[in-house]
Amino acid sequence: RGTLAKLYENVEADLVEAEKTVTAQGTPTDQIYLTKDAITAFRAELALHLHQYTEASQYAQSLYGTYPLVTTAEGLERMWREDTSTENILQLEVLRTTMTTVNSFGSYLNSSWEPNSGVYFYAPTYIPEQHIVKLFKDADFRTDIFLVKNANVTISGNKGVGVLIGKFRGNKNFQTNTTTLVYRNRPKMFRISQMYLVDAEAQ
Repeated sequence: RGTLAKLYENVEADLVEAEKTVTAQGTPTDQIYLTKDAITAFRAELALHLHQYTEASQYAQSLYGTYPLVTTAEGLERMWREDTSTENILQLEVLRTTMTTVNSFGSYLNSSWEPNSGVYFYAPTYIPEQHIVKLFKDADFRTDIFLVKNANVTISGNKGVGVLIGKFRGNKNFQTNTTTLVYRNRPKMFRISQMYLVDAEAQ
């Protein structure tokens, strides 16, 4: 078994080889392809792991101008319900016919649609604690995308109303009807929001 140092050497060698091969610079519309920007994002993450903080910040900051952060609820909803966003640097292609190749986040909701009442009923394996819910203010545009408020919850036969994690409802274009959620998204390998976190940690 190789050492950790050897592993990083191999990663570096692969990145150098990729830089020789990949020619496209990258834009938010090229996100399903491996681009130079995706390699830069990889290098930012790698530099942070190696405690090369100056380099990590430089790599991360070099991508800011090309991939704008989402600043509206509509934009955030498109990111998680349609897999479309200016934040995505590299997002792998997945179709409805191949969506089962990616992980499902169904355990956060486990929803079933009740047609007579026109609402979802949920049986989640996790309900966020109150101190987590309080982190999201009403004025925060992320709140209604990331949380399901006043959710009808049934756990072990006990019914109630609560707040659930709603971020991972899945790409609605993967759904075979309008009410059955699929809980699957195209894998977002690198996003600009990650680069801001890398930069912040490297400071």
